[in-house]
Amino acid sequence: MTKRTGKKRRAKKLPEFLEKEDQARLLSQPNKRAYTGFRNYCIMQLMFLCGIRVSEAVDLKYRHITWDGEHKGRLKVVDGKGGKDRFVAIPVAFVDQLEQLRARQASPDGFLF
Repeated sequence: MTKRTGKKRRAKKLPEFLEKEDQARLLSQPNKRAYTGFRNYCIMQLMFLCGIRVSEAVDLKYRHITWDGEHKGRLKVVDGKGGKDRFVAIPVAFVDQLEQLRARQASPDGFLF
């Protein structure tokens, strides 16, 4: 038998999310011809497609992505929420865009963003 401590449980709050129209409006803002605009577009698109958090996106390194082979498009999120690692799938078509970003960077072996 468990004892009641007298504390009320908080109702779990549902996560907030953007509707598709809002996502499309945000993704249309960056100038993808400029490096910083293309980078910002890739950050937002990665967060929308994979459901990763801002803090997880800015900590990503190129070595966390499987670029080719059987597991192409697998992303390892290191030290995510709760300090846990997890794998998420990146659509293969978007991996190609990340490769374009990598080709445009001065140091393509460090942080992704």
